[in-house]
Amino acid sequence: MAHTTPTIRDATLHFYEDEQEISIVVGSARWFAWLQEETSTLFSFRSLDGSYTARKEHAGNHRGGWYWKAYLKRQGMLYRAYLGKSEDLTLERLNEVALMLAKRHLEPLSRQPRQMVHPKSAVTLLESKLHPPRLPVRLVERMPLLERLDEGQRQKLTLVQAPAGSGKTTLVAQWIARREAQNATQRNPLLVAWLSLDSGDNDPIRFWSSLIAAIPAIYGHIGQAALVQLSQQSQSPFAPAQLEAALASLLNDLTGSVPEGVLILEDYHVIEHSRIHETLTFFIEHLPAEFHIVMLTRSTPPLPLVRWRARGDLQEIHSNQLSFSLEETTAFLQQHIPCPFSEETIQKLHTYLEGWAAGLRLFALNSQSLRTPQMIEDSLGQLHVGSANNPSRRSIQEFFISEVLAAQPEPLQLFLLQTSLFSRLTSSLCDVVMRRQDSAEWLDRVEHSGFFLEALDSADGWYRYHALFAEAMRAEATRRLGAETLRCLAAQASLWYEEHALLSEAIETALSAQEFERAALLIERLNEHTYFTEHHTMCRWLEQMPKFLLHSRPTLCFLFAQARIFSTDNPGSVWRIEPAEELLQMAEEGWRSQGYLLQVGVLSAFRATFTIVHGFIAPAVVYARQALQLLPPASAEQVYHQRPVEWIEWHCGCLLTLGMEAMQTGVFHTARQYLHEGYTLSLHVKDRVFTRVIGRLLGDVYLEMADLHQADSYYQQTQAEPPWSDKAGEAIFLTQLACGFIRLAYEWNELEKADQLAYEASHHHYQGLSRQGRRLDTHS
Repeated sequence: MAHTTPTIRDATLHFYEDEQEISIVVGSARWFAWLQEETSTLFSFRSLDGSYTARKEHAGNHRGGWYWKAYLKRQGMLYRAYLGKSEDLTLERLNEVALMLAKRHLEPLSRQPRQMVHPKSAVTLLESKLHPPRLPVRLVERMPLLERLDEGQRQKLTLVQAPAGSGKTTLVAQWIARREAQNATQRNPLLVAWLSLDSGDNDPIRFWSSLIAAIPAIYGHIGQAALVQLSQQSQSPFAPAQLEAALASLLNDLTGSVPEGVLILEDYHVIEHSRIHETLTFFIEHLPAEFHIVMLTRSTPPLPLVRWRARGDLQEIHSNQLSFSLEETTAFLQQHIPCPFSEETIQKLHTYLEGWAAGLRLFALNSQSLRTPQMIEDSLGQLHVGSANNPSRRSIQEFFISEVLAAQPEPLQLFLLQTSLFSRLTSSLCDVVMRRQDSAEWLDRVEHSGFFLEALDSADGWYRYHALFAEAMRAEATRRLGAETLRCLAAQASLWYEEHALLSEAIETALSAQEFERAALLIERLNEHTYFTEHHTMCRWLEQMPKFLLHSRPTLCFLFAQARIFSTDNPGSVWRIEPAEELLQMAEEGWRSQGYLLQVGVLSAFRATFTIVHGFIAPAVVYARQALQLLPPASAEQVYHQRPVEWIEWHCGCLLTLGMEAMQTGVFHTARQYLHEGYTLSLHVKDRVFTRVIGRLLGDVYLEMADLHQADSYYQQTQAEPPWSDKAGEAIFLTQLACGFIRLAYEWNELEKADQLAYEASHHHYQGLSRQGRRLDTHS
């Protein structure tokens, strides 16, 4: 018989072996065993959601072993998607990818950048972070380094690592401009996205929200689904790991028919959070061939660089390569200083600065007020006076800054000192902070005078100071203006940020101004209608609050408690409530004294949900009964209108707890009542985490009450709900659900079906235990 491709139809794999037709149920133990066989390299999938061909592949550099990819060709276009490793290929996963590919085919990719959806739970992203600085008019072309960046497109990551002022950003911006000029003549142009990082990005949710928000600059709508998943991050202990789910969604979107793209991560050295390093490592290792990352950093990032270097996945540019050569130093001086220099002088300056780009800029800036070559020579001589054999770049920086600043008119000095406080600035912000109306003219003057002020490309009038200049100017501003003046400037800036709906920046500057009451109001406002998921950021904010202020604001205490609990750095670890116990007590006492009993009920519901998920039914029952005395009836869900959705989830947690207690004591009519109320209420939550849990338990209750058709109905509904992204939890849950179907099959005397279900249940159970074991090994 002629060879035919194995095909999946009606959830069953069909193929011929030794002229006999073989049928294997997808998801069964035989299915997963077949996928692991060396001869199993290809199959076709057909369903109502769509179709595709799946191939087993191995990365060219042998990282990560074998995996499966899906391919769909329509109208001359080839669409691709990552399916996963063999153990991940459940029927749900196969259908999910079929639907995804069908959507890509029906909705052709738009290469025009679209406005990014910012979910309600996310703070507004400062748009200027997504734009590179505009290149200066006079520029030394550094062709060997530009070609090295071109070569890096064949690797996953290009690392540009060097100290401040070495020319990292200018080099990469120059490379982008060169590639954009080439794009005009190319059929498949390189598309570029940019993200400038700052210390506020040391929160996994904020970091990835910002990174994903940059992607539409390359690929239009790609990243929207991942951003929505991040916005649904919930503190409910039953919620899936949304960060991992978002990254998987983003990688699947990128692993398709997309043009070549590159993402620039500027100033990665400010990132210190281990969870960000871990997830970025996963992301880089699974990048498709069409996508590339360029990372700019002052220090070596804690990423597996040795492994990537050995695999050929890493291109590197370091400070010795970024240092200006003698020829480049000569070209730079000829561009910026009209006075001719002797070869001896150029050699002396080059030797002293060691090719340091920022040092050359500072020297050129200082030389603007020097009219003759002799004056410039004398200035260079002053630089050498008292210097060591290996001069400190900081001493050079401080020398030039003091010289440059002292030579400026007093109004310009004041403008430079005041505006250096802000990482990014625009004329309207400067007008408000400094109570003037001509900031646009001053910013233009500063930029064109060469004071290390960079206009951000296509960012509608936004600027930033070079980090080296800003650091020195902020130190000088603290010395000359005083702490009180700087706090007043920060307070004015906070008002401007609030008015422009940049609440995160408004909070940061209010804290800098030590206006703690105002910061507290802004934090409460941020969480009034939605749940702020950046737990590490929330901890950092509230740790700055005076304790007396926390005592008077129970809402802040409750937010602080949740942030402490859920800011664990170990995904999948058991959360502990002890570190937040004092804060929870303060919140409860505060609300009781203010008469806000609904909030007290919400806090008790939080305790009940948190406790039941850790398996402590008896104390959870106590908290649940306390909560239900204060919460509205489950049928009055309108009470939760304009409230955080987590309040509904915690209410569901209380009903789940009491339902489980009634099941343990054999009072199934009471259990049915509690669980049915919880199930109905859970349908009002978008991610429906509790719907699956309570639905399965309702099936168990109806089974005990001998209502087999109702039990089957709830089991079927539960099975139809979307799976969790936590693979270990999902496998264990499917085992529990399968046990219900097995009992039903025995009750209906379908013994063969029961045996088959038991076989599949044992496979799910094994998967769950093995995944849990791997997770424990990872975090032990």
